[in-house]
Amino acid sequence: MIRRAHEYIRTILRREHWWAEAWSGIALIAFGMASMLQTREALHATPSTHNFFILLPNGLWQSLLVLSGSYQLAVLVAGFRNWRVWRGSAAANAAFWSLWIAFSQVIYAFGYNPIVTFVFAWVGINLYALSRAIGGLR
Repeated sequence: MIRRAHEYIRTILRREHWWAEAWSGIALIAFGMASMLQTREALHATPSTHNFFILLPNGLWQSLLVLSGSYQLAVLVAGFRNWRVWRGSAAANAAFWSLWIAFSQVIYAFGYNPIVTFVFAWVGINLYALSRAIGGLR
């Protein structure tokens, strides 16, 4: 039993980037779904969501965030033949939405908000995943 637990922990550590990508997808899903539950006025007043209203209608951008996170999780779970293309596109898509959220927070917020560091970390994780997919590393 201890040997199985040790092997399981070793497997998790070897697949640490997989877990980081999974949490990135979960974060996009959670942000999109939490934004769906807010009123339009509350979302318009929030710096991290204000920028979305300029280009995308309310409801569409939340759905795109949820779909992007779901796409990233689905690609991670499914074993595709051309996994580099799928993982790379999912990571690039998630990095794009996370970067949009971070820049919106920087542009429309007054002063520095610690959430920017958190969101830029997700951008870094997804760009690292994209570089691994391009390089052929699982």
